[in-house]
Amino acid sequence: MVNAVCFQEKWAMPFDRHVTAEEHFFLPDGSAKKLLMMKQTARLDYLENELFRAVKLPYEDKHLSFTLFLPKKKPDSFMSLFTNQNIKAWDSAFQPKTVKLSLPRFALKGKYNVKHVLHDMGVKSVFSEADFSRMFTEDRGVSIDDVNHHTFIKVDESGTEAAAASSAEIVESALAPEVTLTANRPFFFVITDEQTTSLLFLGFVANPNE
Repeated sequence: MVNAVCFQEKWAMPFDRHVTAEEHFFLPDGSAKKLLMMKQTARLDYLENELFRAVKLPYEDKHLSFTLFLPKKKPDSFMSLFTNQNIKAWDSAFQPKTVKLSLPRFALKGKYNVKHVLHDMGVKSVFSEADFSRMFTEDRGVSIDDVNHHTFIKVDESGTEAAAASSAEIVESALAPEVTLTANRPFFFVITDEQTTSLLFLGFVANPNE
């Protein structure tokens, strides 16, 4: 049995590919690697507190957004606070500011076995006594043996080359920034459906493109 979720959206204000440049990204162990960093200056929703700095990037579909959280302290200490409830509480505190943003291009994929996680959450009967017989033409005992979760996300300037030359982008890049946010160390992100406040994807980027 396969359950799949697919998400593909363009930024409302695409990054200009011509200003993307290599810069250092600092890994959790203190070492650094060179990555392509996307850049733009735009009017974006911004939030800063004692825990993190954050910026919200809108997609073309205005109901969807990508929120970047850059922790001020070690990511491990922030991870326990990075919950559904807290994210929704922080969401109401964002204010519009002109932000000079640098964000790495990244593409991540992973495979996780979640059978034991589900078991610890109380999902037990599906692995032993649940009745799935109506899903099959033959009358036979069936149970779920294992559960694997595959993920993939790719973030780049726009998704299409032509969007890099849009007039809106040129206008936005001329704005004088009020704050500068450079995501050159481990960060968290959330993709949200703003209309329903549903969190569609959550992630922690410690080593982009690994």
